[in-house]
Amino acid sequence: MAHQTITLVSDHRPGEPNILLGQEYQPLRILEDGTEIVHTVPAPEGGWTHSKLLLRPELTVNDNGDDHYYDAVLGELWIGSTEV
Repeated sequence: MAHQTITLVSDHRPGEPNILLGQEYQPLRILEDGTEIVHTVPAPEGGWTHSKLLLRPELTVNDNGDDHYYDAVLGELWIGSTEV
């Protein structure tokens, strides 16, 4: 079984809404094909920030080579995907 590394990219620019507000203490979940939770990371002390998401150790999931995609979800908020 192969491993696929998921790299999170997150930022907040002036004038844009901060999508993390209200979700800072939710777990970060990685879903395979939008449904199956394959990895969960509890919120760090002080909650998630864009910097803390970027500085996460690499997330690695088992991948058997099929055409799977992975979504990153914070609480109920979708924050990224390998399909983007």
